[in-house]
Amino acid sequence: MPIDDYLGNLEQMQQNSNQNKLDTSIPSDKLKNYIILEGKLHGTYSYPDILVPLSRTHYGNPFYQIHTMLQKEQSFLLTMRQYVDFLKILESRSVFYGDGSKVEYSTIEKLLVDIKEPKHVPRGEWLDAVLSRKKNEDYIIFHQFENKKLVEKTVELEFKTLKDCHNKRISYQEWIIKSNDQGLPEYDISPGSLGYSFSCFASQPKCLRIIIFPEDSSILKDGGLFLGVYPLAVSSMGLRAAKLKV
Repeated sequence: MPIDDYLGNLEQMQQNSNQNKLDTSIPSDKLKNYIILEGKLHGTYSYPDILVPLSRTHYGNPFYQIHTMLQKEQSFLLTMRQYVDFLKILESRSVFYGDGSKVEYSTIEKLLVDIKEPKHVPRGEWLDAVLSRKKNEDYIIFHQFENKKLVEKTVELEFKTLKDCHNKRISYQEWIIKSNDQGLPEYDISPGSLGYSFSCFASQPKCLRIIIFPEDSSILKDGGLFLGVYPLAVSSMGLRAAKLKV
């Protein structure tokens, strides 16, 4: 089944989401495998305190299977807004493990290098974000917490969102500091090093993802971090299986 058949599976995903509360606690000896992302309010979107794993896992799984798979593990994908906030705390260097102890500077630097720096092979992360167009209106589909359950939301893209661009270079720092309530850059963002592609509405709905291209990539000539809808082999795509902090 192609990845863009995702929307055909939303009803089943929604049923699975409604059956599971994500309030299982993590054993204390595992809490240092996670970073605390404190709950935030962005406009009408909010989320509770979350534990974000230090490592990507679940490589090789097609997107349309991921929500169901993670629900069985009492885990979930990060939304675009949550991922931006995750990057923001890493860049601040004020980061805490799930047990409340401070994360070492060397560990933070290693995380940022793994997320941002090109290597000899591409790697990527799935995000809980699908872009769609209906009747000439652009939408983003994601999940939001209600009573410790994930509920699917379909909302219009914010008016100032930068879209209809292909392999544009935008400012990474400006994106994480000034992204909109949906975690996306606005149309007047400055040029920079972050690759960005949003030309996705001509055909089927597309999944947003983070990709780190190698130095010799034909997409980004000097490699590096890329946000957008560009396809990447499923075997190269992982995710951060987040947990509610309970």
